[in-house]
Amino acid sequence: MNHLRLLQLRYFSMVAKTENVSRSARILHISQPSLSRALNELETELNVKLFVRNGHSLKLNENGLIFKKYVNHALKIIDESVIELKRKNDAQKDKVTFRFEKSSPLIPNIIHQLKQELPHIQVDLIQNGLENDSLAHYDFEFSTHKINGNVNELLLTEEIMVGVNYQNPLANNKEITLKEVKNNPIILTTPSPLRTSIESFFQSQDVILTPAFVTGDHYTLKGLLDENIGISFIPTVSWNNIEDPKIKLIHLSPKKLQREIYLSYPISSSQNPFNKKVITLIKMYFAQMKKQSNL
Repeated sequence: MNHLRLLQLRYFSMVAKTENVSRSARILHISQPSLSRALNELETELNVKLFVRNGHSLKLNENGLIFKKYVNHALKIIDESVIELKRKNDAQKDKVTFRFEKSSPLIPNIIHQLKQELPHIQVDLIQNGLENDSLAHYDFEFSTHKINGNVNELLLTEEIMVGVNYQNPLANNKEITLKEVKNNPIILTTPSPLRTSIESFFQSQDVILTPAFVTGDHYTLKGLLDENIGISFIPTVSWNNIEDPKIKLIHLSPKKLQREIYLSYPISSSQNPFNKKVITLIKMYFAQMKKQSNL
């Protein structure tokens, strides 16, 4: 339906209700001649008369009564659809979808920070590897590598240190060599971006890690270190909530192990004003984490 036809139907509906051209013109904020012309054009297009005219007063004839029933029904549907679309659009204005490579202790902390600053925000989570379409819409992803086709903003470069129990003889060291790592039971995470970063680093030094135990839970890993079951690798910033008086973090030597964390998002996400606020808050959150970690 084109715009002109829609106006004609709205004009018809108003005149059918008031039965007066002058009064309808005032309500519609148009001139009386324009309204009369629009009604005449509608009757011409339909090739039927819709009104019985008596000066400025109009009454619907039989055709007009039939037409009124369908016009009012159609206009009601159109108005309801506009309201529904606006409601849906308003509901999505404060909604963001995050995609994560794997579970991370960062997730609840980031969401909490966003809700503190943006109380009406709605957050949806997508995790790769679950029953999710890899092409499903998302606004932001936290990734340890740049994603082709996206905007990739470096949020953090953090060192991954070796975590050892203070009862372990290695706790006396200021640095730990790759050989010393190999000579101890190694606790690794289940396959994850963190584990990929660790194994890639060691492979680049011609060392293959063979874990003695694998866990997907950070707190299980910490518990095993508490009991001096082995040694592991701890990101110094993003795992800041895993600090423990029984665990000492030691640098690898001769080369430090580091990883990068990016905020990656489609270009279209940054064009949304609300998403721009989210980007700013995420950057502030990571900047505060770095500050607290003295990096």
